[in-house]
Amino acid sequence: MGRYAPIQRKIWTDDKFPFLSDDLKLVWFHLQTTPFSTPHGLICASAESLASEMRWNADRYKKRLREGEDAGLWMIDEKRHVVYFRNFWKHNKPENPSVLVNRLSGLDEFQPSRLALLCLSDLREYCTKWGENYLSEFERVIAEFEIELDTSPDTCTDTCSTPVTTTETETENIGTANAVPCDRQSRITSAAGSVPFKKILDLYNAKCTRLRKIKTIDGKREIAVSARYKSYGIKDFEALFEIANASDFLCGSNGKNWSADFDWLMKATNMAKVLEGKYDNRASPQARAPATKQRPLTWAQRKLAEIAAEEEADARKQTGN
Repeated sequence: MGRYAPIQRKIWTDDKFPFLSDDLKLVWFHLQTTPFSTPHGLICASAESLASEMRWNADRYKKRLREGEDAGLWMIDEKRHVVYFRNFWKHNKPENPSVLVNRLSGLDEFQPSRLALLCLSDLREYCTKWGENYLSEFERVIAEFEIELDTSPDTCTDTCSTPVTTTETETENIGTANAVPCDRQSRITSAAGSVPFKKILDLYNAKCTRLRKIKTIDGKREIAVSARYKSYGIKDFEALFEIANASDFLCGSNGKNWSADFDWLMKATNMAKVLEGKYDNRASPQARAPATKQRPLTWAQRKLAEIAAEEEADARKQTGN
């Protein structure tokens, strides 16, 4: 089925989008137009598949996906291969309730994921704003597919093991907006209770003995930790802290009078790079250089060595040593 993707011209007057890197802007347009996109603001494909469409290598695409999440452009679930434009429904209101029903007709093929449930929950909030006709049609379709949204999807145990939270930076601009009503936002924030903040704090302070300690995880720091906990488990956090503490570069030996800290480690791109070994200590050039093969002594060198040994022996006899 052919679809078009409406993009508003005012993205170029947005106070953020024009200043993104060229690669990130290109990925933004790609995600808006890829055949893997859905009429719900979800893109269901692995980074490898998306990269293949652009003839990029996977690492380059993954880097931009994480950069986009850090910038608040989208949310990503790397384990289930889902990207969600959180502001999608704000800029893509169905023309009427019938169009809404048509968009929801493929729910039986929906791959269960926390971002898919969050998408539907966001849509219900907007249907409430759009009017009773939208809301009644939405509730009818959801009931037909037996999708339960009464319990917040942020803590759904059937389809996800970690909570959904907002990304670190979400503005009201096109392409970067967090278009969730305040009451919905409060439920997302409350769902963060399932994230083991205390354990992560204790692990960091215990493992990162060479970095500045922290006392609390709250505010923006809480949002960042929750976002990382979507894609990583507690063992990954432990490994992250151990690797960071072993890295001379991250602990200040970098000639820049700079050391990493907890907030730096919680950025999506930084956490990935540390776990991938980008900041591991490198052997010195002397240590890396292969041992040179010793050339055999010439006849003259052997004779000189013998003479030196004889002279040393004579000197010892004269001194009585």
